Amino acid sequence: MIETMIDWSSRIENAPKEDYNQLLYDATVVAEPQHVSRLLALGACIIPMNETLETALHYAAKHGLVRKLELLTKVCENVDLKDIHKLTPLYYAAVNGHKQCLIKLLHHPKEPECKLEKALEHAVREKHSETVKTLLDYCLDKYKLEVSELEECKHLGRLMELAVKNVDKDTINVLLEKGFSINRGKFREITIKKRGAISQYRFKNKPDYTCSDNQVKGYESNPIIKAFEINDLSFVQWLVEKGAKFDIPILKVEIGCGAMSVSQHGVSFSTGAISLVEYAQKLGHSEIVEYLKARVASQES
Repeated sequence: MIETMIDWSSRIENAPKEDYNQLLYDATVVAEPQHVSRLLALGACIIPMNETLETALHYAAKHGLVRKLELLTKVCENVDLKDIHKLTPLYYAAVNGHKQCLIKLLHHPKEPECKLEKALEHAVREKHSETVKTLLDYCLDKYKLEVSELEECKHLGRLMELAVKNVDKDTINVLLEKGFSINRGKFREITIKKRGAISQYRFKNKPDYTCSDNQVKGYESNPIIKAFEINDLSFVQWLVEKGAKFDIPILKVEIGCGAMSVSQHGVSFSTGAISLVEYAQKLGHSEIVEYLKARVASQES
């Protein structure tokens, strides 16, 4: 444990040069910015200092120490330093919601080369809407991308779904303002091949379904589906006001077992594309069911 009540000026001036790097990390943790500045002037380097390979820059970004981070980035040629988890200071600034630290790292003279998709995804998970906005602005401006291109990325295509799952209206509004769709989801067509009377071993280890093909189309995932799973009627109503559609097919694939013993049972498949009303009924969300039925009736009248 580093003592917080300490004469840092005296400690720095009396320290041997080989201690400067450790002192820089310690000063970032507990000392004043001027002590960080003094150590940098004496030649202290930003290097991994513990078993997690954390640097002073990681610590400053993680804890939102804007002034110290600013001093460190002025002498740091590479802000993409990675810890033992291969995570950068920019990632920690993003997931902890430290917007000013994030801005300084993004606009470092040697721009960060790390992928921002993971940082964006985790910023959404942690409900840091302002951080999400900052990262999206940077991505859209720097890479001259369209929102549709961002939504095609592995991680970014799930941002709206994650925000809905978190019931995070602020982040949903940010995503909508940037042009993300509340109705975009994973839509696919699958072919189910069915075969009954499969033994326990064959079913668990090497299934071979060879007859009676059944093609099904529908959404495997979608933001509004996540909202239904939460069972919050007011939130579903808010999403509909924001443009969410509820007349979408949901992909449903179920494996059912017979009443016989596990080693003897037949395996049956139930496939189909059910409506959101049917899905809400299946979940037992009666208020949402009534709300949707009322909307359907009003549209048909």
